[in-house]
Amino acid sequence: MLFYAAAVLLLPGSHSRREYKPDVAWYFCTDEGITTVPEDIPIEAKKVSLYFNDIAHIPDAAFSDLASLKELGLDFNKLVQLSPEMWVGLENLESLRLIANNIQNLPSGTFQNLDSLNQLLLARNKITEIQDGAFEGLASLETLNLDENLLTEVDGEMWQGLESLKTLHLQNCDISEINPNGFKGLGTLTTLALGNNKISDIEPGTFGELTSLTTLKLSGNRLSEIRENMWTGLGSLVDLYLDNNQIADILPHGFANLPAIQKILLQGNPLTTLRRNIFGGLCVSLYQNTRSNRTKLKSIQVFVREGWNATPWWATTKNEQATNQSTFCAGCLQKKRGKISSVGSGRKPAYALSKSTTGISEAFL
Repeated sequence: MLFYAAAVLLLPGSHSRREYKPDVAWYFCTDEGITTVPEDIPIEAKKVSLYFNDIAHIPDAAFSDLASLKELGLDFNKLVQLSPEMWVGLENLESLRLIANNIQNLPSGTFQNLDSLNQLLLARNKITEIQDGAFEGLASLETLNLDENLLTEVDGEMWQGLESLKTLHLQNCDISEINPNGFKGLGTLTTLALGNNKISDIEPGTFGELTSLTTLKLSGNRLSEIRENMWTGLGSLVDLYLDNNQIADILPHGFANLPAIQKILLQGNPLTTLRRNIFGGLCVSLYQNTRSNRTKLKSIQVFVREGWNATPWWATTKNEQATNQSTFCAGCLQKKRGKISSVGSGRKPAYALSKSTTGISEAFL
C-alpha cells in the first residue's frame, strides 16, 4: 500500500495540475510549463504523465529510481534529441509516449535499456531519419506509431530488433519510396498503415516478408494501377485499403494472389472499367454508397466473402443492407439488387452494369 500525500496545484483559469494518486500509483504534472523532469516523483509510481510542458532535455538516468514504472507520457513537450542514457533504470517500462515533440532523428541504439517496452508512440514529431539499429533492444515491442513525421523513404534496415512488432503506423508522412524488402524482419506484423503518403508504385517483393499481415492501409496515396506482383507474400491479408488513390486500371489477376482477402476498398479512384479475372476465382461483392451522388467507382467498395450473402461492413443491424448491390464470382453473376443493363459473352464485355446503379461503366469479370 502506498502512503504518499497527494499534492495538488490548480492555477486560476487554467487546467495545469500536479498530483499523485496513490490508489493507482499515478503521478501527473500537466500544463505547468516545467522544463525538466520533476524530482518529487515517488519511487512507487507505475504511471507518470508529463504532458503539455516545456521539457526540452532529459538528463541521463533521470528516471533511474523508478524501477516500478510501467507507463511514461511525455507528449506535447519540446524534446529534440533522444539518447539511450535517458532510459537507464526503466527495464520494466511497457509504454512510452513521445507524441508531438520536436524530435528530428533516431540514432542507432536510441531505445536501449527498454527491454520490456510494448508500445512506442512517436507521432507528430519532425523525424527525417531513422538510423540502422535505432530500435535495437526493443524485442518486446508490439506497437510502433510514426504517423505525421517527415520521413521520405522506408528501408528494411530501419526495423532491426523489432522481432515482435504487430502494428506499424507510417501515415501522413512524406513517404514516396519503399526500398526493396523495405519491411525486412517484420514477419510478425499484422497491421501496416501507410495512408496519406506519396507512394506512386509498389515494387515486387516489397511486402515479401509480411507473411502474417492481415490489414494493409494504402489510402490516399498516388497509386495509378494495380498489378498482381504488388502483393507477393501477403497470403494472410484480409483487409486492403486502396481508396482515394489515382488508380485508373487494375490489370488481370491484380488481386488473384490474395487467398485470404475479405475486403478491398477502392472508392475515390478514377476507375471506369473492371477487367476480366482481376479477382481470379474469388467471390466479390460491389456495393454502391447510395448516400453519395458520385459516379464511376468513386463510390464503390469491394468486398470478398466465401458465399453470396455478404453484408456491408458498415452494417450495424441485420436489417441494415446496401440498397444497390450486385454480387460477382469469377465467370458467373447473380443479381441481388440493382439493374443489369446487359450481359455479354465471348469477346464482348462479360457484364456491363447500369451506371446509375453501381457507377461501373464496364465490368470484365
